[in-house]
This record gives sequence, C-alpha cells and structure tokens, in this order.
Amino acid sequence: MANNCLSPPQDLCPVHDLPSELLSRIFELHTGSEGRRDGDSLAYEELAEGCEGDEGKPHEAPSQGVPDTLATLVIPPEVTISHVCKYWRDAALANPSLWTRIIARHDDVASPPFTPVFLQTYVQRSGALLLDIDFQWQIWGDESPEDYETDIFPFLALLHALLPCVPRWRTFNLDAPSRLMDRALYILSGASLPAAQLESLQLKQRPANGAVTAGPMGVTLFGGATPLLHHLLLVDMSAGWLAGHQSIRTLDLEFNEECQLSGLAWGLLLRAFRALPCLDTLKLTPRSPGYVWMWAPTEVLEMPYLTKLVLRAHACSWAGNLLTRLAAPSLISLEFEFPFPDQFFVSLLCRMAISVPSLGGGRRDLLADLKVLVLTSLECESPYAALLYKQLIALETLELGPSALVEGSGYVDYLSPSYAKTLYLPTLKTLRIRASDVPRARIRKLAAERRNVGVPLRVLILATE
Repeated sequence: MANNCLSPPQDLCPVHDLPSELLSRIFELHTGSEGRRDGDSLAYEELAEGCEGDEGKPHEAPSQGVPDTLATLVIPPEVTISHVCKYWRDAALANPSLWTRIIARHDDVASPPFTPVFLQTYVQRSGALLLDIDFQWQIWGDESPEDYETDIFPFLALLHALLPCVPRWRTFNLDAPSRLMDRALYILSGASLPAAQLESLQLKQRPANGAVTAGPMGVTLFGGATPLLHHLLLVDMSAGWLAGHQSIRTLDLEFNEECQLSGLAWGLLLRAFRALPCLDTLKLTPRSPGYVWMWAPTEVLEMPYLTKLVLRAHACSWAGNLLTRLAAPSLISLEFEFPFPDQFFVSLLCRMAISVPSLGGGRRDLLADLKVLVLTSLECESPYAALLYKQLIALETLELGPSALVEGSGYVDYLSPSYAKTLYLPTLKTLRIRASDVPRARIRKLAAERRNVGVPLRVLILATE
C-alpha cells in the first residue's frame, strides 16, 4: 500500500500483458456479490491515506461516531483493486460499472462508514450509469434520544446527498430503525425528481425496543413517479401507502407479531392490494414460524392478475382460510413452505377444487389451472396424495420437501405408474425434491417408468439440504 501507484518492472507482472478491456472484465466479476461479501480487511486509516479522490484529495475518515468494532474494516473490492498499482487503478477508474453499487453501512459489520465525500466519489466515477444503493443503518447504544440524535445526522447527510441522483436509482434498499425509516420516507415522498429508472425498492424497518409503528400514512414516494418499479419488499412495515405506485408487480411482505397487530391489519392490506392493479406475485412471510394471525379475511379478495402466491411459515389453517377467500383466476403458481407438517391442509387443498371464489361470484377450480406447485413439510396419507394429483391436470412443475419421502406419504410413490396403477400428472415436466438424503435409485426408477409410458420428465433436480 505504501507504493500503490508505482508499477513494478513489466517482466515481473505478466498480468500487465492483458488488454485493459479484459482486465476490466475480470474486475467486474470480482466486484460482484461474492467478491463483495469476502472483501479485504484493512484499517480505515490506511484506506484514508491510500484512497485519493479523483481530484487528488484524500478521503478523510470520520472523526467520531464510528464504534470500536469498526477498527478493522472490510474494504469494498473495487477500492482494493484500484490501489494495487497504477495500471490496475487506471483500468478501475476507466470502468464506471465498478462504482455503481453504493453500500452505506452503520452497523456492527466491519465496513467503511460512508461520508458524503466518499459517496460523491462513487457517484462521479459511475458516470451516467444506474445506481444500486444499499443503506443499512443502526442506532448505537440503548437507542435513547441522545443515541438517536447522534446517529441521525450522518444518516440524513447521506440521504440528502443521494437525492440529486434519484433519476439514476435502479434499486434502493433501506434497512433502518423505525424513527429513521419514518424520516427517510418523508424525505423521499418530498423528492422533486422522479425515480424514473427505479425497478426495485426494499424497506426493512427494525422496531426500536420492540415498539412497532404503523409507519407514515398518506405519503407517496417520489411523487408517485416510479413507472418502472415492479418489485417491493416491506419488512415490518405498513402497506397502506402504496396507492401511488401502480406499476408494482411483485409485493413481498415480511412481518412479526407486533407489526401485524399495529401496522399490517387486514383492512390496510386489502386497500394495498386493490391499489396495485398490476400485481402478479404476492409473498407473505411471518418471521415467527407457525404464527396464527389475529385477523382473517372475511370477504372475497379479488386479484384478477395474480399469477403467483407464496406463503411461508404460516399456520396451515390461516393459509387455507386465505385461499378460500381469494378470487385469482390467473393464479398458476402456488408455493407453500410450512414450519410443521399438517395432513389437514392437503385434504383442504383437495376440497378447494370446488370451493374457491371466482370473479363476479360463483366458484372455480383452484387446482385444475395450476402449472407450478411447491409443497414442503406437508405430510399426508396415500389416499390424499392420489386425490391431490388427480386434480392437478395441467401441472408442469412440482417441488417437494423432505416429507415427500416419508414412508406412506404417497407424494413420490403416486408419481410412479407401476405403483399407482394409473398415470398421474401427465403434463409434469419438472420434478424437484429437496431432502438431506434423497433415494436416488428410487427416483431414477420413477423417471424411467414415466419415460417408458411416454410422459418423460424433462428436468429432474435432486437437491441436498
């Protein structure tokens, strides 16, 4: 690092024989998610001494507010490679794509604390390319008012420094305590520039001292000017402010018990779903496995364009209740990941062939139109498995968990024509089984039997957990 801008003799560095374009491509691969996760350890003081801005001025490390756990930091790989030698530095600075991911952290993970100057260097070096921004902020200490005031100023300074770049945002991930999240949303709702290129927004609220707020209501982020926003992830946050973002196609909600009681009431969710006419994917995940929500849908929920529904870690009874109220004629993909086996749910699925509401009244067949079904941790006796498969007349992809291999469950057995004495799932093309110990000989025999009767599996995936 002391001679980071000096090149050794050419014959000692064969890598210098690589064309700069090829070297730059190698840098791009290294600075991806894997390279960034590994990183390189370096004291921040060394970074400040060796990392000069594009105008020749060194970045200054923050003089205060940095906890002791950040004495040794994990430096982003693009910074590391730009300080190896002059040849590498020139190649790194000439490639704006290396500088498009901005990770601003203020937590217990060893990562350099971003300052507005540091941030502006990234913005400048990224040229006119779109930006991927990741904010992870934590209030140190016991989250007292004093801690809050100490930590909010650098947070707001960085957020305001990013506002002029809003038209270049491609993804924005904000992980922050409730009070900081509220401030951030109000700032973003007042942004005068449209987020015209924003594709993905992730907002992860961490309740302070266990207290959960419903979040700001009546706000519309970026004035609603998010024409390309198609993915939204909300963690422990209210979903009642989504009316201004009608382009969202994927809504991913994660929540704890306190949050669902205070900010994710069914009425708010109902209004949110109705405000998203393009919604085609819905994921609901409580972060307490098997938790039974205190509310339950009592009226039909019409979602005409929903094609994929994912329910993770719910109590089976609640999931079944939701499905009996869901009018989604376009639904072709169902994913269930339950924490505990439940025979009742499979029997309920079988009965849903005639008990699911349709748009405008009446009933429809839920199972007959499904093309993708994911079932994990669901045990059932053989008759239920056969009845379920009998109604999945259009299924193309089936994913099963370890419970499918339990003796007598029937999930795998009834896929075998010789065992079932008939042919179930004639349209099945992809079978995926996730288990710690997959009986490969048994599955190969099953695949051979289906091939011999003219319904071969195109894709067979045996994944070891």
